Amino acid sequence: MGGTPIGARRCAAFCDRLDNASPVLLQHGRAPYQRSRIIGTTGLREPFLSEPDSFAFLTSGGEMGERVAALDWSTTAIGPLADWPQSLRSAVGLILRSPVAMVLLWGEPGTMIYNDSFAVFAGGRHPTQLGLPVREAWPEVADFNDNVMHVGLAGGQLQYKDVALTLYREGGVGEEVFLDLDYSPVPGDDGRPGGVIAIVVDTTKRVRAERWLAGEAERLRSMFDQTMIFTAMLTGPEHRYEYVNPAYYEVVGQRALIGLTVREALPELAGQGFYEEMDRAYSTGKPEFRFSAPARLARGPGGAMEDRFVDFIMQPMRDAEGATYGTLIQGSDVTSRVLAETALSESEARYSSFAQAMPNQVWTATPDGLLDWFNDRTLDELGATAEELSGANWVNRVHPDDLPLAAARWQAALAAGDRYETQFRVRVRDGSWRWFITRAVARARAGGGHPRGGGPTTGHEGGKGGGAPGGRRGGAATRQGGA
Repeated sequence: MGGTPIGARRCAAFCDRLDNASPVLLQHGRAPYQRSRIIGTTGLREPFLSEPDSFAFLTSGGEMGERVAALDWSTTAIGPLADWPQSLRSAVGLILRSPVAMVLLWGEPGTMIYNDSFAVFAGGRHPTQLGLPVREAWPEVADFNDNVMHVGLAGGQLQYKDVALTLYREGGVGEEVFLDLDYSPVPGDDGRPGGVIAIVVDTTKRVRAERWLAGEAERLRSMFDQTMIFTAMLTGPEHRYEYVNPAYYEVVGQRALIGLTVREALPELAGQGFYEEMDRAYSTGKPEFRFSAPARLARGPGGAMEDRFVDFIMQPMRDAEGATYGTLIQGSDVTSRVLAETALSESEARYSSFAQAMPNQVWTATPDGLLDWFNDRTLDELGATAEELSGANWVNRVHPDDLPLAAARWQAALAAGDRYETQFRVRVRDGSWRWFITRAVARARAGGGHPRGGGPTTGHEGGKGGGAPGGRRGGAATRQGGA
């Protein structure tokens, strides 16, 4: 190479073979090489363009253009550069100027001529592959290339998408690569296929990334399959089912879903707002969610309609460019919880009505003796506000001499899970002290925990005890502690 222009080397070699050669004028650039010679002593110039012009196909061919010019092709199956047919020159000129990795496999042995981009792909095999038969250049895929040459020289074409090949490009270490390959025959000067041209696109990074993502997707699906949270992946603005987990089928029943739109698969949801929420999530890119949402669903086609309650979120799914391509739906069937809460609310409403109707003071307290509920009669008789009795404030209304005994009996009742009963004096509306008998029953919390207490408090006049002569004691119903 040595920095000497290709055209100058080739033209100089040619001029050495000319008879009576006079001083040669060479011009080298992007235009074809030109030469003229002085004939005799007349000073007239005669154009001579045939052989120097034949190397113009190597101009603008980059590094590989120089390497093609420098190689001794007489040692190859193709023969000397000066003897190359025009069809071969045209094909080589085409691939040398292409930014895409291309290689020409000429003649029956498939002698390799390639461009700069292919040289990068060849790695450590470059530059020794230049001028070699393709079988020798890539012995690890010799059978593959034998078929390429057989089909191409017969006039056929081949195309491969993400084909996996193991190549030894660096230091004899095998490497799996994925390639897009397109092979087409190249006509020779006689019109019959003289070689095969190949376009090579290395898709290894993309294929590996897609496989990794596919593996991630499979791992996510495996995780979703095992979770108790119902999950569905829907694609497109029409919300077409791509994946549902077993928990989702528990909610909607065993029916055809995959490939159907949500409107096709779950027609009974019409008019319940779910379709519209999915549309909004997809169009706005913002999640939609509801808690304890009522849903009328059939457990499969032809099944009876059931009233269900669900917590859910509809989360838009975005691609690498940030565009929404689908919706991820996740949630839980909370029907049992909602029904239990409704039953509890109804029970509390019944208790509240009953407690308010009683002719006694009725209250509930936490395990540490803090009042957290009382009926209206309690407030009325004591002349207090709810804030003045809530928590530990109620002790300000009890006579200080009576507090120690009341507290001791409270702790004993909690420890034994037994009935609590005591008497103490309470300051009432008019500021006077009045004796009250208090009864309560401790009740354990659902699911464990410390018991709560609650019950009625009944006032009586006179001294301490079962009521002094002439005193009054109201009848007392006992209630187990509040929720």
